[in-house]
Amino acid sequence: MFDVAIVGAGPVGLYLAALLLRKGLRIVILDKSPGPWSKPCSGLVSERFGRLVRLNGCVERRIAGAVLSNKHEQLKIRKRALLIDRFSLHSHLAEGVDVEWGRCVGSIKIKKEYAEINRGIKARLVVGADGVNSVVARHWGIRHKTLTGIVGYTREEMDDSVHVWLVRKGFFWRIPRKDMTEYGMLAKRANLDILERFFRKRFKRTAAGLIPCCPVKSYFERTLLVGDAAGQVRDLAGGGLVWGMLAARIAADIIVKSVELDNQSAGFLSSYERGWQALLGLDIKAGLMVRKMLSELKEVEIEQILKILNYVGIDKADMDFPFSSLFDNLPFQAIMYKT
Repeated sequence: MFDVAIVGAGPVGLYLAALLLRKGLRIVILDKSPGPWSKPCSGLVSERFGRLVRLNGCVERRIAGAVLSNKHEQLKIRKRALLIDRFSLHSHLAEGVDVEWGRCVGSIKIKKEYAEINRGIKARLVVGADGVNSVVARHWGIRHKTLTGIVGYTREEMDDSVHVWLVRKGFFWRIPRKDMTEYGMLAKRANLDILERFFRKRFKRTAAGLIPCCPVKSYFERTLLVGDAAGQVRDLAGGGLVWGMLAARIAADIIVKSVELDNQSAGFLSSYERGWQALLGLDIKAGLMVRKMLSELKEVEIEQILKILNYVGIDKADMDFPFSSLFDNLPFQAIMYKT
C-alpha cells in the first residue's frame, strides 16, 4: 500500500510528489495525459519563483514591468518578473518522479483503513492535484465556479513589459514571449471573437481553458485538494503556480505528520486548509472583492482609480501577494520561500 496517491501530474502535483519523496514516503502519481503537457497559461511569476524551483532553462523571457490601462489612463508598475515556459517547467519537475502517464481515474473509494483508486491502487491518503475539473473534488461533490481564459499568438516583437487593459467583468493582456507575442482575455464569458475585436487582430494559433475563480473546501476523510483543484488561484490574474506550490509545501508537512501518526481523518487534515488560508486568505478575499467592484464600475470610475494609484504609487506591491504586501505582511509569506 502507498502512503499517498496523487491524482494529477501538473507542476503542483509533481512539486508535491518531489517533497514527499524527499521525506521517504511511498507515493504513486497518476495522470490521464500521455506525458508532460502545457496548458494555456502565461506563466508570469515573480523573480522569487527561483527559490521554490530550480529553473534550469525554464525562463522564456525576463519582464521589465507592467502597464495597466483603460481607455484614457495608464499606470506603470516597475516590477521585474519572469516568464516561464510551462512545458519546460513541467518536463523539469517530472524528472526523478515516476509518473504513471495515461492512467485515468475511474473510481475513488474511501474506506476505513485506506483509500482505493480504480479497484487496486491503495493508499493511506489521496491528493487531488488534477485541476479545475478535478475527479477527486467531484468525488466529494465539489464543483468550481470558473472564468474562461483565451489566448492568441502572433509573430511580432514588442518591448519587455506586460500590458493589461482593465474592463468591466474582466481584463485583456499582451505579453512578450520568446519569439512571439501573446494576447489574452480572462472573463466569465471570454471567447475568440471578443479577443479579436478588442485587439483588431486575427489569430491563427489560439488556446483556451477554465480557471477557478474562488477557493473550495480542500480537506476530507483521507483526501486533500491542492492547486487549481482547491481554487488556489490569484483571482485578479488567474495565476496559480506560486500559490499552488506554496500550498503544496503546507500539504507536504501535514501529510508527513499524518503518516507518522497514522491519522488521515478529516479533523486532522483540516489543519492544511487553516495553513494555506492563513498564508493566502487576505489576498484571496481582497481579490474577490476587487473583482466584484470592477464588475460594477463604469469606465470613467476605473479611470479615476488608475489616476489615484498613479498618484500614490503601488511599486511596493508584490505580484505574488498584491494586497497583503501593501500592509507590510510580506515577510510572513517570504518564510515559505526558504529552501
